[in-house]
Amino acid sequence: PAAVRFANQLLPLRDAAAIAIAVGSGTAAALRRAGVPEVQAPRIEMRSEGVLALDALTPPPSHVGVVTAPGGRGEIARVLAARGASVTVADVYERSAAALSQRSRAGLLALQSPAAVLISSGEALHSVHQQLTDNERAVWLRSVAVCASQRLLAEAEKLGFVHVIECGSTRPKRQLEALGVYAKDRGFR
Repeated sequence: PAAVRFANQLLPLRDAAAIAIAVGSGTAAALRRAGVPEVQAPRIEMRSEGVLALDALTPPPSHVGVVTAPGGRGEIARVLAARGASVTVADVYERSAAALSQRSRAGLLALQSPAAVLISSGEALHSVHQQLTDNERAVWLRSVAVCASQRLLAEAEKLGFVHVIECGSTRPKRQLEALGVYAKDRGFR
C-alpha cells in the first residue's frame, strides 16, 4: 500500500494502461482505490513467490515495471529478468526501521510464557533483533516465532528462536490460526 501511495503521487496510476499486480490484498485494494481498473494478486501466498506464480507472469510480458522500496529481496525483478522480461525497478519510497520504545521494551521484559512473535518481514525481524539488549533478546527468543515463509523461518532459527512454525502467509489472521494449531497440537509452554 505504501508503494501505491507514493507512486500515485508521482504519476496517477489510474492512467496506467497495463495490468497491475499486487503482492497482497492490501496493495490490491490500494491500487483499486487509486483507480487502477485491472488488478491481480495472489490469494494465498502473498509474497514474491505468489506473485511469480500468477498466470499473468508465466511467461511474463516483454516489459515489466516493479514499484518498490530499496532494501527488499529483489526476487520479483530477478526472476522476471531471468524469464526474459525487460524489467524496470522504480524505488518510490524508503523503508526505515522504527526505534523500539521504552514501553515496548518494558512490555517485552514483562512477558510471561507462553508468548509468540508474528514474523512477516526479514528486514523488521533483523531490525528488532539488533535493537534488543541481551536480557530482552533472551525473552524474545523464548517466544514461538510464527513465520510467514520458510525463508523467514530459517532466518528466525539462525537468530536463535528455538520454537518456530511456518504458516505460509503474512496475514495476521492466518498466522494466529497457525499458532492456534501449534498450541493445540504441541502445547504452548
